Amino acid sequence: MKKIFRVRHPEPIDVVDAEDVPMTAPEQDEMIQEQTDVTAEPASSPGQDGDQRSPTMEAEDAEAAQPVEQPVAEKGAQPVRSDRPTPPSASPDEDVAQVWVNQYVIPEMETILAEIHDLEESIRELERQKAELEKRANQRAILRNMLLTGRGLPLKRAVQYVFSEFGVSVTSGPKDRSDIVLTYGGLDFVTDVVASEGPMTLAEIRQLNHRVEEFIEQHGRQPKGLLVANPFAHLPLAERMAEGRIAFPDQLRLLAEERYKFCLLTTPQLFVAYCKFKEGQLDVGEFMTELFETLWVYGNHRDIERFKVTTEVA
Repeated sequence: MKKIFRVRHPEPIDVVDAEDVPMTAPEQDEMIQEQTDVTAEPASSPGQDGDQRSPTMEAEDAEAAQPVEQPVAEKGAQPVRSDRPTPPSASPDEDVAQVWVNQYVIPEMETILAEIHDLEESIRELERQKAELEKRANQRAILRNMLLTGRGLPLKRAVQYVFSEFGVSVTSGPKDRSDIVLTYGGLDFVTDVVASEGPMTLAEIRQLNHRVEEFIEQHGRQPKGLLVANPFAHLPLAERMAEGRIAFPDQLRLLAEERYKFCLLTTPQLFVAYCKFKEGQLDVGEFMTELFETLWVYGNHRDIERFKVTTEVA
């Protein structure tokens, strides 16, 4: 067999056989043509002798030959393009960053951190203001609840607070008693603050008279007797006047009006007067004078529906 050596060279080459006998030029051309034909021979098709390809390899070749589907952009959609690089979302080594990397800052970071600090201060101030407003709203809700539904010591304290807001001097009696003393512009009021599940009775009138007599003995002058009452305290306001309910029945008139010359006032009326005071629409001097001059039941400030807010119940 002849050994063939091919050398890439622009010059003609000599092919030597195994016996070192030079080949002629036609023989060289014939040999080169044979090598070219072997190289260009196509691979055997399936089913031909010597084909060693498996069905799986053929399927992979077929799949690879399929055209790759490119995503189709929606009609009217604009290609998303960003000319700015996206900052990294996390440090490569968080543990290291917590130890020493935080000692270094990018100048812009200081400005950002300062803005965050300012926002935190603003949030704290807003939270403080919110807490103060909630406290004030809660205080007024308690005052409203006590004036309209309260009894006992809480009701007494609510009445004291309202009159003190009016600028009236308020002196409370013993804690276990329901009486207080009001002084305004030289006018003295001995006031009893009471509540009941029904209408007022003669017992409340007699008790108020007993407080008035005590004041006369201690101070030597005649005060005005004022009964501040919350009758039917357990009922909604709309039901207190229903079915003939009367806060101060006529059987009280003889003692309260003719003998003792008392003024009878309900806590819902006091609630309305206080609401008007907060609106700047109550003349306190006029109000106190009306109480001092009233014999029997005080007739003003009954328009409580004006301060009712309609709410929907889910």
